[in-house]
Amino acid sequence: MKYTIELPDTLEVTSRDQTVTLALVKLPEGLVAKAVLHGLTQKVSDAAASAKKVADDSDDMTVEEATISLMTAIVETLEAGSWGRERGAGSGLSARDRMARKIVGDWFRNAYAKGTPERNKYNGEDGAGRYAIIDKIWGDNEKAFAPAVDEAIAAEVAKKDALGGITVTL
Repeated sequence: MKYTIELPDTLEVTSRDQTVTLALVKLPEGLVAKAVLHGLTQKVSDAAASAKKVADDSDDMTVEEATISLMTAIVETLEAGSWGRERGAGSGLSARDRMARKIVGDWFRNAYAKGTPERNKYNGEDGAGRYAIIDKIWGDNEKAFAPAVDEAIAAEVAKKDALGGITVTL
């Protein structure tokens, strides 16, 4: 299989507020191919980062089953031509509301331990029901959560901007 990939001459990589510049024009083709494979491997394995949380939130899924499920979902998404997973009921939401769901959902799962009435109600819901619970908390407490949501969005934007002008043509 052959791909044509157009890259900028350089790529700036930032970590801990320090930036280095990688001259992509100096990289041999084989190294670029290796970097692509490494990136895809990382993408698929990163999808399983929440496997323990998914298993903990589920009454009938092991960490291993959650790992396979999450990795399979991202493989199917990539093979369908998309980088990110579709967000189901949340796909029509603004970026801010999607981030709010993540922040408020994380807060909820930390605030209510397994076995509490609130957590049991949440665990008994399907995806739409869980979103309804999280959306209500967000709506009732937007002022309290807004700084964390805005900070997370800013960090996400900065990360995307750091990727530069990479384009791929197939």
